[in-house]
Amino acid sequence: MTKATIFGYHGMENFGDDFFLDYILKYCNSIGINEAYVTARKGSISKSVDKSIGVNVTAILPRARVLRGYDKWLLLFLYALKSDVLFFCAGSIFTILPERLFLIIIKMIKFLKPSVKIIAVGVSVGPFKDKDSEKAVVEALSLFNLVIVRDKKSLKYSIQTNVKFFNDLAFTHPPKLNLRKEVIGVALNPYASILNKSDLHIEFERNDKIASCIINSATKYKAIRIFITCDANTYGDKVLSQDLASKLLDKGINVEVIAYDGNLHQFEKHLSGVNKLIASRLHAGFFGLLNGAEVFQLKYAEKIEEFYRGLNLNNISFYHAYNFTSESLSLFLANEKVNYDADFNSLLNLSSRVSTEYKNTLSKELR
Repeated sequence: MTKATIFGYHGMENFGDDFFLDYILKYCNSIGINEAYVTARKGSISKSVDKSIGVNVTAILPRARVLRGYDKWLLLFLYALKSDVLFFCAGSIFTILPERLFLIIIKMIKFLKPSVKIIAVGVSVGPFKDKDSEKAVVEALSLFNLVIVRDKKSLKYSIQTNVKFFNDLAFTHPPKLNLRKEVIGVALNPYASILNKSDLHIEFERNDKIASCIINSATKYKAIRIFITCDANTYGDKVLSQDLASKLLDKGINVEVIAYDGNLHQFEKHLSGVNKLIASRLHAGFFGLLNGAEVFQLKYAEKIEEFYRGLNLNNISFYHAYNFTSESLSLFLANEKVNYDADFNSLLNLSSRVSTEYKNTLSKELR
């Protein structure tokens, strides 16, 4: 095998998505693939691809959307026919797609080039808007060679192929000991306003609550860091982050705003200096946890808590994304954690196990 096509929401200036791309490119290199075609807009992934990986990466989509975005599916089809393996990599990518077109494309690829291996890595399946959508996606996935899901709820669908459950790809990343700086970190994403633009006020009201709690606790901490985990225009965090920063600065609180710019290692390094993290972004919260932070995780969807189900970690607690109480957040910030590394060994062992599970299962299918 020498060529792969990788489908995902890449080139969106999103820390989590770029981590997944980094993982699958490193895996491609390990099995001798030297050419990867990625469903990203031209020029959008130059910063986020580590050139030392040894895989030549081509963003296959034009800079501007054409055909109302269906250009992605046409080009995916054409490049898959040039490839030895087609990866659908990570996240909820089977929830937001044109279901019937997806089914038709998978059928055509399998018909025209049956030797292509089609593999889903670290994905969630569903929920779907209706039964017809579910039927189309499940039928398409049944044509895959391998589907690795990251949550057990995805196993309920009757996918007639090799389906495995492993923890999210992020769990392959080993934990690191915290630098133990007295720093509050905040990593928020819009959710209410993405679903309904008229709900933007809910985002700012939540910022009012968070700002008030931070202001009351600020003297205990050396710094406040606000993380823009996704800097894209449509689904990004910039507006929320700037609003929160402004509210803190108005009260004389020094704030550092750190935007993810495509450098995975640098962004993680910034997270490693945080010992209290307020997060609604799933992977910002998780990488904060990996780096020793105590995490106040805001749940905007069921997948947030499902991600951690059965792991019994000490340094993360879950709250409704918008309806948490000021008292709970104030208590979180006031509490002096004695053992920052309570979860270190659990996460280290989990990283080793999950890494082995992914590697062995993929290698068995692609040997």
